[in-house]
Amino acid sequence: MDIGCGSGLVKEAFRSHDPTKNLIFDGVDFSANMFEKARQRGYRNLVCANISQKDVARAVWDDLGNEKKYSALVSVGVYSDFISQFNLPFIFDLADEHTVVAVAGREDNLCLVPSILNARGFEVVHQENGVAHYVYSDNQDTGNFFSFSFNSRSLPNPKFEKVIYSYFIGKR
Repeated sequence: MDIGCGSGLVKEAFRSHDPTKNLIFDGVDFSANMFEKARQRGYRNLVCANISQKDVARAVWDDLGNEKKYSALVSVGVYSDFISQFNLPFIFDLADEHTVVAVAGREDNLCLVPSILNARGFEVVHQENGVAHYVYSDNQDTGNFFSFSFNSRSLPNPKFEKVIYSYFIGKR
C-alpha cells in the first residue's frame, strides 16, 4: 500500500529499479485528481481518504469492501509540514503481522519516526540520512524557497540550503 500515492511515482521508481518484478500496488491519497496518472502507472486499487485521520484504515476497507492487511506500507514525502509524523500510526491498522514499513521525507519532519515505529511493534532495521536536493532561499528571511532548477547566476546573493531526507525501514 502506497500511503499518499499521488500520481504513483513510487511504483514508477520501483519499476525503474527492477522492471522484471510485477509488483502490485494499491494507493491511498486525499486527492482523487491524481488517480488517473497512478492508474496509468499500474496501481490496482486507489482510495480517496485523508491519511491524517484516525479512521484511514476504515476508509480504505470500506472502499475495498474488505479488511485487507498489507505486507508492505510505503510513504514517501507525506509526513511533512502538511501531515505530522504523529499521524503515522493511523496507517498501522493496514499492516499484517509481518509488514515492512518504509517512510521517507524531510529529516526535520521525521525525527520521531523510530520511536513511533518501535511503539507500534516495528523494529527499525535501516535508517539513512542524505541530501535529497538543494533549495534557494531569497536571503531576505521571508521564508520563500525555490527549487534548485534554475540558473542561479541571475539571482542576487543566492543562498542555497540542503534539504536532508531521512529514510526508515521497519519490520515486525
